[in-house]
Amino acid sequence: MMQMKTAFTNLIFALLMLFGYGVMPSFNCPPKCGCEQKANGYSVNCANQGLKTPINPNDLPDDTFELDLSDNAIQTIKNNAFKRKNLTKIKRLLLSGNELEKIEPDAFSGLNRLTKLDLSRNKLFLLDEAVFRKLRNIRIIDVSNNHMFKLNKTQFSGCKNLRIINLSSNRLTLLPEGLFNSLGNLQKM
Repeated sequence: MMQMKTAFTNLIFALLMLFGYGVMPSFNCPPKCGCEQKANGYSVNCANQGLKTPINPNDLPDDTFELDLSDNAIQTIKNNAFKRKNLTKIKRLLLSGNELEKIEPDAFSGLNRLTKLDLSRNKLFLLDEAVFRKLRNIRIIDVSNNHMFKLNKTQFSGCKNLRIINLSSNRLTLLPEGLFNSLGNLQKM
């Protein structure tokens, strides 16, 4: 009887540890990252971890709404880098302070709810004209403090909800005519 009572107490304690405190088991969080559960899902912080490539999207909790990959050593974002069937809630993607030189055209494919994209403080010279095209809900794009010298006329086409673009501290001398024509909601540049 005493053994059964002890086993039951241990079971209750284990269940409380797993579920009672709302703590996510560590195996659901990518290696080298911290996952914090908030009311609208998980904020995944992988900043300052020396990462050379973006993390595998299959390692992210399904209800991730924010992914911080800033201040790492990421040089390239390949097509479909963040695409996964159940990973549809990401609203903020932070890639500032990396060594980004190349972003492939479909790098952000699948991030249909993305509202903020921070690419500041990188080594970008040129962006493919299609890189932002599928970001229909994007509101803020920050590409400041890069080495960009040219933008394509259709660079932001498809970004109908874009409100803020930060292009400061780049090598842009002339912006193409009509660059902002399709951006009726643009408030700040």
